[in-house]
Amino acid sequence: MYDRATLTGCLALLLGILAGSCDGAQSRSTKDLELALKQSVAEHPDSFEANYLLGEFYLHADKLAEAVPYMQRAHQADTGHYACGYDLALAQFELGKYVKARDVIRGMLGRQNSAELHGLLADVEEKAGDYVAAVNEYQTATQLDPSEVHIIDLGS
Repeated sequence: MYDRATLTGCLALLLGILAGSCDGAQSRSTKDLELALKQSVAEHPDSFEANYLLGEFYLHADKLAEAVPYMQRAHQADTGHYACGYDLALAQFELGKYVKARDVIRGMLGRQNSAELHGLLADVEEKAGDYVAAVNEYQTATQLDPSEVHIIDLGS
């Protein structure tokens, strides 16, 4: 069984692997980490922490389709966790699941109104073909945070 300290150690290992180059030793460590995270989820299927860490592992390995189910379970366990919700919505968006991404973002906006969320929702609406909604979201993002990034998004 993996406790919080072990999971925290797994996360530290994950971050170390992601920061370094990929050689044979790191590849083995990556496999060991994946197995440990999977075992943790198997033992604690409703755990936010276990699902979130495995989801993040897959996101950083650029395995979005594998990450989504774990991120969804983590998000259901803690809908107020901003990074989890954002990463889930972004993964859904990148997989072309615009309705699902939109639903996650709108739920998050009900708890936290941020330019970052409005910008992501604008991207979702644009890809889904709802250009009027996209412009409105880009405009809201710019009003909340009139930074260069949001102004350029709105202008384009």
